[in-house]
Amino acid sequence: LYMDNVKIGNKEVIALLVTITFNHIILNITKSIINLTGSSSLLNILYISIIVICYTCLICYFLQKFPTYDIIDISDYLGGKTLKCIIGIAYVAYFVFWAGILLNLFSSFLQIIYFPMTKLFYIIILFLISAITACNMKHNAVYRTIFIFFPFLIISTLILFLADIPYYEVAKIYPIFGNGLFPTFVSGLCNIFAFQVIAYIYFIPPIMKKPEDIKNISITAI
Repeated sequence: LYMDNVKIGNKEVIALLVTITFNHIILNITKSIINLTGSSSLLNILYISIIVICYTCLICYFLQKFPTYDIIDISDYLGGKTLKCIIGIAYVAYFVFWAGILLNLFSSFLQIIYFPMTKLFYIIILFLISAITACNMKHNAVYRTIFIFFPFLIISTLILFLADIPYYEVAKIYPIFGNGLFPTFVSGLCNIFAFQVIAYIYFIPPIMKKPEDIKNISITAI
């Protein structure tokens, strides 16, 4: 019963994964995609989405072979402590790197818009203290908090999207291939970074009440 209480349900996992992706959208990932692919952005998004879904299915296929393991546990099982350390260090470096970039970017936005007289350092420190406090709470507290605020995130984003409808110009999707086939389908592959949530899927099964549902949950979130 205790283990069930510290684990999270399917809806909470979906809310977590989608919230991570929404954070990237809010922090200007869309602008980066448009700058790279131009008017072929819609086609490029469809293209990389198909690739990401296929890759996610492949990930989930292997994860289902180890239903209660995360990527670190699987590395230990397959390659011992050496592989476990390599994979662990790589993921720690990856998460710290992106957390630092996103924290700095978000704090910069807040400083420019709301706190122009406040030093960026103090805004970043405030968020770091909040993150450390959250990490020291019960394992499922953060996930359930995200689930509570998830509907507000969806609604507010939809309102912003719908409010821009008067400015949409359908003609601007042409030329459909933008700057050419190479930027759309080859160099445009780097837009997969918009789906950084894939990296979190590797760590989800051990905290799930129903780890056998990892495939359906991951595809739904993606």
